[in-house]
Amino acid sequence: MYHPLLTANKYSLENGSCLHYILGFSQASRFSASFLAPLTVILCLQPTLDKSVRYTYQRVFGTVVGVLLTAFIAPYLKITGWSIGLLILISAGIAKWMKVPEQVIKQMIISVLLVLALQSQSPAYAWDRIKDTLIGALVTIFIHLLIFPPDLTKKALYSMEKFADDLSERFSMVAKWIEYGCVPKGGDNLQNDAKKLFEELIQIITELNQASKNLKYNIFAQKSQTAFNQHNEQLLHLRQGYAHLTKMIQTFTEWSSSGNMTRENQILWSNYLQYIAVHIKNWKERINDNVFISEKLTAPFTLPAELEHHRYHLGLYNDALQIIQDFK
Repeated sequence: MYHPLLTANKYSLENGSCLHYILGFSQASRFSASFLAPLTVILCLQPTLDKSVRYTYQRVFGTVVGVLLTAFIAPYLKITGWSIGLLILISAGIAKWMKVPEQVIKQMIISVLLVLALQSQSPAYAWDRIKDTLIGALVTIFIHLLIFPPDLTKKALYSMEKFADDLSERFSMVAKWIEYGCVPKGGDNLQNDAKKLFEELIQIITELNQASKNLKYNIFAQKSQTAFNQHNEQLLHLRQGYAHLTKMIQTFTEWSSSGNMTRENQILWSNYLQYIAVHIKNWKERINDNVFISEKLTAPFTLPAELEHHRYHLGLYNDALQIIQDFK
């Protein structure tokens, strides 16, 4: 099961393993600037594959452009502090004008500065900088993909399980509120409490979006892709469950305020909502066990016979009133 501390430890382990492989490659290749490869790993290795790929591309692109630009201009430039500063200023200005990403500009400026400053001491530095940066970038992606592939679908599933438990608990809380009198002020408190659930829901959507970006780069994650598709379908149920929760709290609050809710109504609906809370809890357990029920489930509660033929009319009427209230 996913756990945040395990992710942090794994990220540290990835850094150590990457540095081990990188130093081996660099030293075997006898590069004079072999520290650049581990440096690339440290900078490019991010918690997610999507961020690592994006940052790696920006570092490599900025480094290559900066080195080539310097190699072209350096023979015609007298190296002084003023000339280096002027070249950096002009390079950054052109890149900004061309709307180059900020991270690429930073890497380009660093390359220009270091190549101009160290070229006289190490003539091969410019070429070594490109080679070591490429080695660090390639090994980082290789290890990220094959040795420590990040699987954010597990993190999303962990968050969804927690949300399902919290949603079930909220329905149980609403049931107890109704059972103990359905005081309108309690409904306001429950609505405010439900906002915390909304923040959890946004977090799950963010995690699933990040997982989708990761899977886009990982050609070996077919199993995770299948799990991701299932999670996306399950997220729809959770979003609808949250919407029903807030809508029902508002309806019960208005019903109680009207003075038309009887004690029998309170007991009846308290039992109904307790059933919903248990149903959501059971749904989560089925998701964990990969058990899916294809047939339509019937609820243990129905409208009174005299209202059954008004069921859809009443539902649409209530939804229409809610829309007017939401856009007032």
